[in-house]
Amino acid sequence: MQAFCPNLNNKNIKAEFEELVDAVGEDLAYLAWHRSEGEGLGNHPGLADSEAFKTLLTTKANDRKAALK
Repeated sequence: MQAFCPNLNNKNIKAEFEELVDAVGEDLAYLAWHRSEGEGLGNHPGLADSEAFKTLLTTKANDRKAALK
């Protein structure tokens, strides 16, 4: 299996990855990025638009950091 690492040269990807690092720490951020097949969490098609993530955002007062945790 190929590892999925964020392309930190892309400013949008870098910002999303840094948001994830801030929420869960670097080790877990890399693991989450890999497990989401390089899509990150907040933009992963199976998560970002999911009812579960929307519910988390709502219950966390739209605080993405808290929802990502």
